[in-house]
Amino acid sequence: MSEEEVLKGIIFPSISKIRDITKEVAAAVIEEAVEEDLAEGYHEMDARELRKLSPTRLIYCVGD
Repeated sequence: MSEEEVLKGIIFPSISKIRDITKEVAAAVIEEAVEEDLAEGYHEMDARELRKLSPTRLIYCVGD
């Protein structure tokens, strides 16, 4: 959500943004799982390869 939306007191994102926000949350969960050595991999990637992915690439993978 944007800072402007938060300042307006909006609690939940608009429906049109839900999918993008969900991808960002999922990518953050993956990053944390990799950092805590809880990740096993994604498709053909093992946890070491996941560790090398940028946040943008993680969001892309989550969208697959």
